[in-house]
Amino acid sequence: MKSKKNLYILLAAVVIIWGLIIYRIIANVSFSADIPQNFSSTIQPINEQIKLDSFSIQANYRDPFLGKYIKKEVKKPVAKTGVKKVVKQPVLNIISPKYNVRYKGIIANKNAKNSLAVLTIDGKELLMQKSDKYKDLTLLSIAKDSVLIGAPNGNFYVKRK
Repeated sequence: MKSKKNLYILLAAVVIIWGLIIYRIIANVSFSADIPQNFSSTIQPINEQIKLDSFSIQANYRDPFLGKYIKKEVKKPVAKTGVKKVVKQPVLNIISPKYNVRYKGIIANKNAKNSLAVLTIDGKELLMQKSDKYKDLTLLSIAKDSVLIGAPNGNFYVKRK
């Protein structure tokens, strides 16, 4: 008799708890008549177009597993008959500046045709564009394999390492 009494009390408690849960769900889901049916939109469309700025990173770094640089094989185009251009190799001025300058790489923007050089000057890593200055050094030109830096005692090239 005692166990049936406890069973009825627990059954009544479960029914009351589930009844409260269902009541709260229905009360929150049901719509009231206070909400206006005609909504006016205050959002105005934006007519500006977003310009995407894309950079490509040229990742020419050493292979961490092999410990050496991997050169990509580039297919050479078939030479056309005609006049060949003579490419002059720049003369490298080897001037020991008072700064320790290292050229790490280049970040090139395809659309705007401007590029950033990643340089380390006296242990400080910098992103520099053409004609940017750091202390008394000026970045004059950026190439894939070297940069031309202007210093008070003359211009010098720094090759990428």
